[in-house]
Amino acid sequence: MLEEPIYKDGVMINNQLTNYVIPTALDTPPFQVILVEKPYSRGPFGAKGVGELPMDIPGAAVAAAVKHATGRLIPTLPHTPERIAKALA
Repeated sequence: MLEEPIYKDGVMINNQLTNYVIPTALDTPPFQVILVEKPYSRGPFGAKGVGELPMDIPGAAVAAAVKHATGRLIPTLPHTPERIAKALA
């Protein structure tokens, strides 16, 4: 919801931490972690890989929620308030 690389002539122009917003722990809502210990039989020491899946799903979920709420498909992420207002205008 915050990250948006901006390109000009094929080069990312907001490629520094001073002009590219990266979410931090302060951007997350409060949550409670509950560990459910169930070792994975095929992984080392019962471990199971997670990978980068949590990075891919939220954008599509937000896009689907905005389409459901507004009836408009906004093809560009992130779905900023400005983009939503423009799609509704």
